[in-house]
Amino acid sequence: MPIPWANEHEEPNGTTRADFTAVNNDRLIEAAQSGLCGACGQELDHWIAFIGDSRSVHLRTFGFPPMHEACARYALTVCPHISRKQHRRPQPASVFRHDAQAPQFWSEPGPEMWILGLTNDFKLLNIHGYLVFFAAQFKVEHIFDYDKRGHLRQLS
Repeated sequence: MPIPWANEHEEPNGTTRADFTAVNNDRLIEAAQSGLCGACGQELDHWIAFIGDSRSVHLRTFGFPPMHEACARYALTVCPHISRKQHRRPQPASVFRHDAQAPQFWSEPGPEMWILGLTNDFKLLNIHGYLVFFAAQFKVEHIFDYDKRGHLRQLS
């Protein structure tokens, strides 16, 4: 499985390790300052995608960095936490917890629906010690829910 750029963490010995349960705060800041996709690490286009539950979309706040629409759709398809309704992550806390945080939309159990929103602007905010992305008003929203087998599907 591909490793999202924002989930890569540098070890003290210089190697890079993936931790899917923790977003690298240094990469959050780099994504915001340089306009990079949290999934692939490349420069964002005009349209910027965020994925989250209805609460995240209502508040327009997201714990995971912005993405290309194609990268966001890929994440909806391959990320086990999103693509499968009953998926649970292992419980041991991240060894990177000191410089990382769990994305806001990663809660157990996961939401009943996901929304992929497209916008053309965002800001990185520090809210009570947590780094969150505040998205400008979405121009387009695509709604996803789970079928009877627990697989994610697009509704609109």
